[in-house]
Amino acid sequence: NNSSTPAMVSSRSSSVIVIKLAKRNGGLPCLCIDACTGGSSVEVHHAIPVRIMRAAEMQYHLPPRIELPEVQLELPLDRPLRPVVERLRTISPHILMEGSMAGELTLRIDGDGASIRTFYSKLVPRFEDTKATENGKVVTEHSDPAKCTLKVDSKKLFA
Repeated sequence: NNSSTPAMVSSRSSSVIVIKLAKRNGGLPCLCIDACTGGSSVEVHHAIPVRIMRAAEMQYHLPPRIELPEVQLELPLDRPLRPVVERLRTISPHILMEGSMAGELTLRIDGDGASIRTFYSKLVPRFEDTKATENGKVVTEHSDPAKCTLKVDSKKLFA
């Protein structure tokens, strides 16, 4: 049957990868990765030493739990943040960023002889993944909009 010939040809050139946990080098646990291609005689073998942990230790290696943000703002493409930050970082090693869900963002540096502030207004607040949402619905309270202030190392802001 000629219809099965292309399938057989493609299976001959496909790769096979086997990942297994085994003991190597005197009983040390290793993650062994064996890869070979069917079309050529290339075979790759890796034995990566690993440390096996108990299930009770797993909680110490999980990623940190991060709460939902209180403030999320979208900057329009025509108002980039990078040029402003690059100018401010030459004056001060730290930048204070103050944002509010009212659509306002302030960048502030405090130098030896001066304090400089840059204001962004009419930004679009994002309510989808913030603390202001409850079961996917925006919670409207009669209080002031949420505000947040952070101190950022200016050299790492756009690193």
